[in-house]
Order: sequence, then structure tokens, then C-alpha cells
Amino acid sequence: MKIVWMGLAGLRRTLRVRSNVFYMVVMPLLLVYLLGRGSRLGVQASSLLLMFVFFMPLIIALALQQALRSGVVSRIRATPTSTAEIVLGEAFGQVLIALFQGLVIMIGSSLLFGARWGDPVPAAALLVLFVLTGAGAAMLIGSSFKGEGMVFGLAMVLGLGLPTLGGSLYPPLERMAEPLRTFAHLTPHAWGHKGFTAVLSGGNPWPPIGMLAVFAALLMTAGIWQFHRRVSR
Repeated sequence: MKIVWMGLAGLRRTLRVRSNVFYMVVMPLLLVYLLGRGSRLGVQASSLLLMFVFFMPLIIALALQQALRSGVVSRIRATPTSTAEIVLGEAFGQVLIALFQGLVIMIGSSLLFGARWGDPVPAAALLVLFVLTGAGAAMLIGSSFKGEGMVFGLAMVLGLGLPTLGGSLYPPLERMAEPLRTFAHLTPHAWGHKGFTAVLSGGNPWPPIGMLAVFAALLMTAGIWQFHRRVSR
């Protein structure tokens, strides 16, 4: 129960900041409206989901890095809270932040603009796995570097660069020339893009879902391990 409370507290702290609400709610839905009109609405909405679900947790990971540097985590350890509870509570909070971002885009674009996301089962699987991928990356980066400038710089480069490299923005993966298209498959965004494209077109999304599961497992494991290492010092 304490882990759940810590995760929910992290989400509440994030949403109390007005700029976070703007960037997590207003901006993605505005971009869906501006870029996704007509027949490409679903494609553009899924592309923006992949970008924001990965990007926003990386930016908010600055708070994680600040908590480690300022001694907040050390003070929590002085309470009757185990290291495992701190680590898992932070992980759950990062997952909630990424999930909130994804649901805002998925539900908001459907209700406001009529976006279609295809079969809900593979679409939900893609969302959950990409949420875990983004949350794991945020924990890994937020707990790996001591300087706020380094964390912010990496968040900007990876948060904006990987969607472009992975073909989920422009140019789309289908239009990339070789060997860039092959290289793009080293990113989770390429597999997320292929998965959502398959769902929207009636294809088979499960191979991309399987690859996303690998990314999610690797990044969540690495993020939790690195954060535990920092907290235990």
C-alpha cells in the first residue's frame, strides 16, 4: 500500500505544476488537432503518443535527480520506509506519469477529434509496454547523472531524437531508405510505430509488441537497478 501511495503522490506532485499540465494535456492534444486531420488522424495521434509518453517522463526525471541530490531520498530512508519501498514507489510513480500522458492522448483524441485506435487489446498492450519503456528510461537517466544540465540535455536529445530516428515522426519509417530503416529498429519507437500501424491497418501487431516487451523489460530492470544503487549509497 505504501508503494501505491508513493506512486500516486509522485503523480499529484507532477500535476500540481501548471507547466506540466500544459505540456502533458494541452500541447499533445493541440498537436493532434493541428497535424492529424483527415485520414491520417489515427497515425499522427499514435506518433505523438509515442513521442510524448517517452519524452515527458524524461523531462520530469529532473525531479528525481533533484530529490537524490537534495537529500530528500535520504530523509525518506530515515523513516520506517525500506529501500525496496522507495525504489518501487518511485518506479510506480514514473509508470503512472507515463500512463497518464498516454491516456490523455488516446482518450482525448478519441473523444475530441474522433481518432480511431483499432483493436483495443493490442492497442492497450502497445500503450502499456511503451509506458514501461518510457518510465524505465526516465529512472535510468534520472538516477545515472549528478548534473541537472546533463539530465535535461539527454532528455531533450533522446526525447526528440529517438522518435525522429525511429520513424514515428517525419520521415515515417516506411519512407526511410536503407540502411537508416534498419538502424531505426534499434529504437523502441520504430517498434511502437510498426505496432500501431498494424493495429490501424488490420495487420499483425504482435511481433512489434513482442519487441517492445523486450525494450520495456530491459529499461525497467536497468532503471530500477540504477535507482536502487543510488539510493543504497
